[in-house]
Amino acid sequence: MKTLNKTTLVVALMFGTLASYAVSNVETAPTALSNDATLIKEVKRGYLLSIKDYTGTTIYTETVSTFNTSYDLTKLEDGLYTLELAKDFEIKSQQFVVASEEVTFLKNTKKSVYKPVFRFENSRMLISQLALDKESTLDIKIFFENDLIHHESVSGNAILNRVYNLKENLPGRYKVVMKANGRTYKRNFKI
Repeated sequence: MKTLNKTTLVVALMFGTLASYAVSNVETAPTALSNDATLIKEVKRGYLLSIKDYTGTTIYTETVSTFNTSYDLTKLEDGLYTLELAKDFEIKSQQFVVASEEVTFLKNTKKSVYKPVFRFENSRMLISQLALDKESTLDIKIFFENDLIHHESVSGNAILNRVYNLKENLPGRYKVVMKANGRTYKRNFKI
């Protein structure tokens, strides 16, 4: 009981002014409940903290600037939510339920997805992504001055790597659009 109170207090201190944005009907009732909110303990300055409702709509987002910000998840309407913590190269998530102003994190709902890593060196563009699920696919589109110049899907390895040589004598604006794990990542750069 003491652990439950401590976890609830940590959650209440972390998530203040969230109110009346959540959708209250939940399509599936959660079965495995837990008070394991270790994702909360990983919050650090510079991380992007988001809360999504059961439809995947983001109802709250904040770049964490100080650890003194207070949040109160108990003020959300009853329903199923996902807490996301976006780090430099990884996005961690965990689901929780709000019921009668009580917050309960769900067991076995912690997930991690890895963002593609982009580097540009000497007119070479390097893209890599950790894909622990070998079924993962990284879709890469390269645009030059808003025209698609290359499209490729990469899959099948634990680490997805690609190196693209760009022409130094073709200066202009480039854009790379990478899709992985149902998310889109964009990078703009100039040569």
